[in-house]
Amino acid sequence: MKRWMSLRPYTKPAQSDFYYLHLCNDVANILFSYDYFEIELDLSDDEIKDLACFLTAYFEDVISGVGLWKAFTQQHIELYDTCLPFFSPDEYYQDEINPEDIMFLLWYYSSMVLYEERMLSPAIFAEAPPVIDIIDLFDSEYEQAPENLKLKQMMEVAPDEEDFFRVRDRLRWILLNSWLLHFCRFNLEQIIEDELDEGAYGQMSEDNMETYATEIADTYLFTSYTPLLAVKGKDWLAYSLGSGHPLFNEILDISEKIRGFFLFLGYEDKDLLFQHITTDTQLRVTARSLEMSDDCRAGKSIFLIGFVKWKGEWWFSGTYAKWGFDRGLIENVKASDSAGRLFGLDPVLLRKAVEEQNVSFLKYNKGNPIAFVGSQEEASRFVQEYLIFHNEQLDISDKQRKEAREKILMISEQKRLEKGTGVPDTVPGLVFFNPASGIELAFGFNALIPGPDNPWYMGPDADDDTMRLLYSQYISKECLAYILEHEEVPALGFPGEGGKELLTENLDFMIRFWKKKHYHSGS
Repeated sequence: MKRWMSLRPYTKPAQSDFYYLHLCNDVANILFSYDYFEIELDLSDDEIKDLACFLTAYFEDVISGVGLWKAFTQQHIELYDTCLPFFSPDEYYQDEINPEDIMFLLWYYSSMVLYEERMLSPAIFAEAPPVIDIIDLFDSEYEQAPENLKLKQMMEVAPDEEDFFRVRDRLRWILLNSWLLHFCRFNLEQIIEDELDEGAYGQMSEDNMETYATEIADTYLFTSYTPLLAVKGKDWLAYSLGSGHPLFNEILDISEKIRGFFLFLGYEDKDLLFQHITTDTQLRVTARSLEMSDDCRAGKSIFLIGFVKWKGEWWFSGTYAKWGFDRGLIENVKASDSAGRLFGLDPVLLRKAVEEQNVSFLKYNKGNPIAFVGSQEEASRFVQEYLIFHNEQLDISDKQRKEAREKILMISEQKRLEKGTGVPDTVPGLVFFNPASGIELAFGFNALIPGPDNPWYMGPDADDDTMRLLYSQYISKECLAYILEHEEVPALGFPGEGGKELLTENLDFMIRFWKKKHYHSGS
């Protein structure tokens, strides 16, 4: 029961949980009756038990109308005009149990568990021995299975809901604890561990570390993308409620969380006024989201704090730190380049700048958005010379051009003195201009990329790890798209017969799966 309840948004079992626990044990018996998962996939006993919970929770989701599975199939339809990747049944029944659902879920669960170890072809699950047995079990239970009304009720959002925190609670559970997306919780735990192990964070008190971890988790809710479809938690919440829900669009419009240093300006009506210290941007924050302590003084209290916009209002979300007025702190914050990015960059001007840089790059590199280089030093020199070339193309004064050139040279020297990329300097690499976001560098892939301009390509049999082009976070989807558009990459495909065709047919889905963090370049 403890294992099953880990996928619940409540702690005390509902009556239906006892039924589903019994069914879950039946699923586990089927899984353990084959050596397929233990021998072929090398899953542990605990991982197989978790898989039983995972599949049973899918069945419960469909029976109870919770909406998570429907959220997946509906979003997949909107993206690709089919309910599922990989498997295309002649007949697919929405709101019912389908064999293809089980096949996909077996691939998805196993791929998430083995994410760092091996790549699995979906084809191996099309004929996985337990599929028929599990479908027969679910079919036999379909008519008598009880709805989990407690789970469905806790997932609902009132049509006239105004409280952002109630919406956030549902979003948090979907993203971090639901049966379909709970793998994101493991990702978050790793992020928190990595952050707390770095630098000054290792010197924090236990209370401060807990506060910092809470802040990381809260920010994760609004900024992270899921491996399935590379969408955010808010998308899953909206689609689980359905497009007919009155708040469907409002939930989709929940903003990313913005966090920075703000000066508290005081009260206006029922709102709190904050001013972003670096850009002087003012935010009106609803007082329903933050109770100010008695020692907060207008124009004198400085906050490191985060806000999320919901239904046209800014709400405080997460944790905050507070200081009394400190002119030195204000000056340091204003001098920070990164702090200004919160409000200071006009997206229209940014796009225009990237477009101008792209034109210059293509002109400088003879029409090719990729330049292959032999080392980090060569890459740095290429970028420096390109930036100087771009600077010469701009319609600016001689003084501005000189100042820009000096800045380019200064930054190049700073980067040369900084730590490298973590790979030996002699490893060949590439410089790619992403038309959505700008210059990208990647090292260690040249041997895998065919092309007349790449002298380091070693042929189709040189490296059986060609799939690194797809799952590496250093190769953007735009870079990969350009490579595939202009060159045939022979070894690119799932393992096994028909793997190349299967990958090609589902390429965008897999790019979203592997490059979720970087799929939305420039966003």
